[in-house]
Amino acid sequence: VRDNYTPNGAAFSDTVNIDWSRQELYATMNLDSCSGMQCILSFGLSIGSWAGNNVHFYYDKNNSGRLLVQCMIGGAAQNIELWNIYEQFTIMFSSEGLTINGVLYSTEMYPPFPYILDAREIQVGSTEGSGRSTASGYYIAIRSKSTF
Repeated sequence: VRDNYTPNGAAFSDTVNIDWSRQELYATMNLDSCSGMQCILSFGLSIGSWAGNNVHFYYDKNNSGRLLVQCMIGGAAQNIELWNIYEQFTIMFSSEGLTINGVLYSTEMYPPFPYILDAREIQVGSTEGSGRSTASGYYIAIRSKSTF
């Protein structure tokens, strides 16, 4: 989907087909160039909107490397908040759930995930809010599922 991409604060979005029974979303990027609160990545059904069936990743390197993940169903958010996230950042999303830097947040624990997993087409990028990503070296792919 994207390889060695650096948005430099610009919005970007790609619509991709996916078969969740065989594939997963994989993304990695380097967060060193980020400052202030930024939407570094979103994926879901309508990523330009905060509400909806989406997962948004907001990052603030200057606030102890805070990563706020908002898992959305309509206008309700279920949050994952992580601290001391620096340098390389990696996610995988599959029928098992969301893996952030090697830690799995299972589908059973996060009710928004099945709504996305029902879709055969998703959007991925950074278009929500006013703080665009300055992370570098994005690699975003739809790939065959990893074995856990």
